[in-house]
Amino acid sequence: MIKSQSPDRSLSTWTLAYRKFFRHKLAVCSVIFIFVLAVVTVCAPLIEFALGVDSREVNLLTRFAKPSGDAWLGRDELGRDVLLRLLFGGQVSILVGFVTAICAAIIGTIIGLIAGYYGGWIDAFLMRSTDSVIALPLLPLLIVLAGLDLNKLGLPTTLIESDTISLYRIIFIVSLVSWTTVARLVRGATLTIKERDFVLAALSQGASSTRIMRVHILPNLASPIIVATTLSVGNIILVESILSFLGLGVQPPIPSWGNLLTNAHELIYTAQWLAFYPGLAIILTVVAFNFLGDGLQEALDPKGEI
Repeated sequence: MIKSQSPDRSLSTWTLAYRKFFRHKLAVCSVIFIFVLAVVTVCAPLIEFALGVDSREVNLLTRFAKPSGDAWLGRDELGRDVLLRLLFGGQVSILVGFVTAICAAIIGTIIGLIAGYYGGWIDAFLMRSTDSVIALPLLPLLIVLAGLDLNKLGLPTTLIESDTISLYRIIFIVSLVSWTTVARLVRGATLTIKERDFVLAALSQGASSTRIMRVHILPNLASPIIVATTLSVGNIILVESILSFLGLGVQPPIPSWGNLLTNAHELIYTAQWLAFYPGLAIILTVVAFNFLGDGLQEALDPKGEI
């Protein structure tokens, strides 16, 4: 007797996606790497305490010290522990990536959902606006936005002079230009979903447009939103690193992988490890998020192999 090759109908969509994801070995390795990286960076203060070292302590007598038992990755131009600086920098870079990706996903979802559901001139206006943002040269635009004088924007002086203002600014300006991919994906999926029977049934029962979008359409958009957001995290970390490297991103004393590279590039012939470690961290993290996004895309694709 020949066994049926059709998938088990008793399994939920998420269970099938889970099984398909774990067949993508690079995506699974990426999840492990990202999890370990996140745990280590979050625990950076505990590691600092356990080692009995202050990551901000300046000691010119140990500047450019090579990796040793006291400083596993060596010391920088001010005698600070490179490992701890790298961990605290990872906190900031990963935080910027996650928060900015979520903000961009929210903006893109709202725009794409409204455009796809209402159609007509609203769809045309929102999509032409999206195309306009896509057409703009990204890096020059971000450089211009990052270089704006905050004193002329009417912001409180206490906020402008705070150490974290550069962090808030980089999240805000990158969010402004990173929502377009999510918007186009959500709009396309909404155009398909709004024609399905369960949406038409809700309309016939007098459900409002807001309720239909929130209750009936939005939950069915989870797959493209999750995939697009995951893929964008790596790109955002890379953009933050570029801007910080140019001196327009996260500013000292807050460390990030980008401004660690800024300090290191002038010393590349004196202490090569100062540029190697943050550069390697950026590359591995961006690649891991891209593999994770690819794995999620295959797993959440309803037309993929079971």
